[in-house]
Amino acid sequence: MKLPTGWIRTSLANVGDVVSGATPKTSVTEYWDGDIPWITPDDLSKNPAKRTRAGRRSLTQVGYDSCSTRMVERGSVLFSSRAPIGYVTIADNALCTNQGFKTVVPTSAVSSDYLYWYLQYKTSDITAEASGTTFKEISGRKFAETELLLPPVAEQHRIVDALEDHLSRLDAACAALQRSLSRTSSLRQAAISRILRGERVPLRLDEGTAEDLNPQTRLPRQDHPWNIPDGWIWTTIGGLFSVRVGTTPSRKNPDLWSGCIPWVSSGEVNFRRIANTREHITEEAVGNKRTRLHPAGTVMIAMIGEGKTRGQVAILDIEATHNQNCASIRVSETQILPEYIYLVLEQRYLESRRASSGGNQPALNKAKVEAIPVPLPPLATQRRIVAEADEFGEVIKHLRAELETTLKRAANLRQSVLSHAFSGKLAAQDRADEPASALLERIRAEREAQGGGKAKRATRRPRKQAVNVAAPPPPTTTTPVPTTAVQQELPL
Repeated sequence: MKLPTGWIRTSLANVGDVVSGATPKTSVTEYWDGDIPWITPDDLSKNPAKRTRAGRRSLTQVGYDSCSTRMVERGSVLFSSRAPIGYVTIADNALCTNQGFKTVVPTSAVSSDYLYWYLQYKTSDITAEASGTTFKEISGRKFAETELLLPPVAEQHRIVDALEDHLSRLDAACAALQRSLSRTSSLRQAAISRILRGERVPLRLDEGTAEDLNPQTRLPRQDHPWNIPDGWIWTTIGGLFSVRVGTTPSRKNPDLWSGCIPWVSSGEVNFRRIANTREHITEEAVGNKRTRLHPAGTVMIAMIGEGKTRGQVAILDIEATHNQNCASIRVSETQILPEYIYLVLEQRYLESRRASSGGNQPALNKAKVEAIPVPLPPLATQRRIVAEADEFGEVIKHLRAELETTLKRAANLRQSVLSHAFSGKLAAQDRADEPASALLERIRAEREAQGGGKAKRATRRPRKQAVNVAAPPPPTTTTPVPTTAVQQELPL
């Protein structure tokens, strides 16, 4: 690629010092909770920001002196070089880092903001240079050798202004898309809630009444979770179906796990139809097939599990057994539709998650599963409800696919904007700007006059007083950037 007038190809090593960090012994308490800011890549994963002042932990002076980390000045650009590679931020005050960063302490040849965006643009190229067996890491030497396309300083500022204008609007659009994507789950939840209340669902009796489905239990009116239409009945899972709890064959006997009978773990009960399982057991391991081998059409619910597992449901499309953390609801032994009961339990999961936010949801057991209330409509009405839920689910699926595709296009557009910026096509050039090569030569000459050669790379940080974090300076005034033809073409 031919560079614009005034630009130069150079490397990170030629525009600043590249330094690494370190970690004091975590077991020594007097090394920690001091007043020296100390940053790790994990801090950026929790709070990604263009500028960073401090991490979740800090060092004392003695902790700082105990290891090889070094203070870097305000305006230094931090790049995470492992676990993972690619977080970028600008130091908003003097700070130090752990060994997970390579930091550029820039000279006057490069703007910190320009370098921040350039490193984001080059992340994939830098990552390709990483090596390691346990985890990938970019070495200080490789990082320092990273090619830098360097325009004049004045043009760097124009590029940053134009770039941030475009990307701020693109980021706002992406945030709106993400909010819409998140709301699709709420749309489905609202639709299921509506149809399970019988709203705008006609009562159909051409396949019999709800009474014909033989509910053995009726909930008293005061226990009804919500109002249902005439012709529906409030009952319970246990009042309609047989509920079974599974078991796990001994892991000490591998012969029990060499059969062909599907065995379902609670992690596989995750809002889907189960047509295959990860593990299989023998007939000997099953034991009593009548009570432990469940037919297709059985609805399963996870009773125990961390995170999202507890309360999730699935429908068996095959005969299978399962572990003790699941309950099987033998819907297939009745006329009732497994898909309808699935919807009831899915809605209960969503309701319980909202109700238990901020607290510990108790684990389920067989008795609690049997006590789950069920609004029971006639069979033909169930078919209408399931069909309506399936139709709405397809609409939601299509909508999510469209939103995800648009987000991918936005990511490609972001890279395109960065590519335009660092090829000189996003901001105007000015022949009056001092060429980057002239500035680098002047800086090199100044360094030689001061130190007799290349600037020293500090291998051990100088001793210093405790760090005082300075307040950020007021924003600088920039010259408005002329709109170029390329900017007009970008759909931002």
